Amino acid sequence: MPAPDAAEDDKRPSATLYLWPFPPQDAEHLAAALGHWTLQRGTRTGRLSPWPEWRWFRSDPPDAVVRQLDVLLPALPANVYALKADHSGVGAYLRESGDIATVDALARALEDFVRGF
Repeated sequence: MPAPDAAEDDKRPSATLYLWPFPPQDAEHLAAALGHWTLQRGTRTGRLSPWPEWRWFRSDPPDAVVRQLDVLLPALPANVYALKADHSGVGAYLRESGDIATVDALARALEDFVRGF
């Protein structure tokens, strides 16, 4: 998976993305509700976000997503450094460290986030 801030045409693998896919029966609704955006932590590039350590890339999400991110961000494992949403689901870029409990916590957080829509 390319890094979250890679150019659109850069397909070189350099990151691990854990994707929470939209259920097929809800995919169209969820993709429209969540929009297409990337939010990255710990970078100086991108646009300012409501959270000081996070920055937007490409486009900003709908207002409802921002409200849900207020709940999601504190629930994320510390090694998550970016989030993205697109037509296929919501994903988290994770630095590979930790254990299965970290991945389980991430899965629960992403599932709860998507259920909010």
